Formats: sequence, structure tokens, C-alpha cells
Amino acid sequence: LHDEARRALVRRRELQRPAAVLDVPEGQLVLAEGRLDEGIRFLTGMLEARAVAGVFLATGSDRKLAEAWHAKGNLPRAIAVLEGSSAAVPRWRTTGGWSFGYEWIKMRASLADLYREANRGADAQAIEDELRQLLAVADDDHPIKVKLLRRASAGQ
Repeated sequence: LHDEARRALVRRRELQRPAAVLDVPEGQLVLAEGRLDEGIRFLTGMLEARAVAGVFLATGSDRKLAEAWHAKGNLPRAIAVLEGSSAAVPRWRTTGGWSFGYEWIKMRASLADLYREANRGADAQAIEDELRQLLAVADDDHPIKVKLLRRASAGQ
């Protein structure tokens, strides 16, 4: 699958698509291949291009970049990525496409997890309270809702 994805990216680059647009799949591909530094470079470039263009949408790339920093052992940098993305993507902007709202919720849940790991329980709790409110009407088996309910039951 990685080889097929690599061939598709090469074809798209040959068609001279805007580089920043292709940095997202390229970054995700190299991260899947375990090349963290290269993936971080691609996804950081995408976030910078997105900010310059004034396009602020919640995508899985924000989380993937934070996961890469976390995997490298840089918890503060992982938190900074998601804090920046959270600040840049207000809730009302998450309605721009079918997946943006869900990605925003996943991004915020990931940020809460990182806050807990960094012993910032109050910050994590604030995000989780907001997510519980937003997910009150979600299906009872929604994975993030289930996780939040388990934490609340455990008193975390």
C-alpha cells in the first residue's frame, strides 16, 4: 500500500499540484513508514502554509504531527501543535465539511490526553467537560464518549 501511495504522490507532483497540498499525504505516508523527522517536516510545512493562506480547518494532520512529536519524546511540542490548531480552528469553522467537526473533537480529545500526561489535569478536565457536553447526543458507543464516561466514573 505504501508503494502505491508513493507512486500516486509522484504522479501528482509531476502534474505540479501546489506543494503544500501534497505535503499532507506525503507527511502522513512517511510517518506511516516510521520516518518521524521527515514526516514532521512535511506536516509542519503544511500547517505553516495553511496559516499563511488563512485556511483553518481541523484535519487529522494536526493530530498526526502531534503524535510524531510525542513519539520523539517531545511532549511540550506535541501539546503546542494541538494548542495552536485548537486556537486557529474555532468550533464554528468545523462545519466546513463532513469530517471537520469529528476531527476537531478528536484533536481536542488528544489534547486532553496530552495535558493529563503532562500533569495538567485542570486543563484536561476543561476540555473533557466541553466534549462531554458536545457528545451528550452522540451514540452511546461513540469511542470518545465512552472514554470520557469511563474517566468520569473512575474520578479522573
